[in-house]
Amino acid sequence: MDDLAFQQLLKSKIDGLSAKPDPLRKRNPQELVRTYRALRDMKSDIDKEAATRTKPIKALMGHLEAYLLEQLQAAGAKSFSTDSGTVNKKTNNYVKVEDWGVFLAWAQENERFAMLKRDVTKTEILQFLEESGELPPGIKLTQELVVNVSKPR
Repeated sequence: MDDLAFQQLLKSKIDGLSAKPDPLRKRNPQELVRTYRALRDMKSDIDKEAATRTKPIKALMGHLEAYLLEQLQAAGAKSFSTDSGTVNKKTNNYVKVEDWGVFLAWAQENERFAMLKRDVTKTEILQFLEESGELPPGIKLTQELVVNVSKPR
C-alpha cells in the first residue's frame, strides 16, 4: 500500500471514529473490534516494511562506522571534524555474570551489594503465589486490567 492510499484509509478510519462528540459509544462492539484489528494490522505492516526498508541502510551505516573508526585509529585521534559533522570514538562496556555463585560470594564478602541488581523473577513469584496462596515477604503485587483484541477463531 502506498503512502497516499494508507493516509486516506487511516483518515477515513479516524474520521469515522471522531465525527461525533462521543463516536465510540454509538458503535457496536463488532465494528470497534474490526476497526481496532485493522489498525493493528496496518501498524504491523508498517513496522515490517520499515524494518525491511531500513535493514540495508543500517548495514551501510555499520560499514561507514567501521571505516570511520579505522580512520580515527590510523590517525591516533579521538575525534575529527568536517563541515558535515564530527566523528568521536567511544568505548561501550558490557558486563555479564558468568558464575553467580562465585560472584555473589565475593560481593557479600567484600560488601559490594551496589553491584547487585535488585530485581526478582516475576514468573517464579507468581508460581509461588499460585502454589502457596501468598507472596514471599517483602514482595508487592500490582495488577493492571487491560484489553486484548484477538482474531476470531
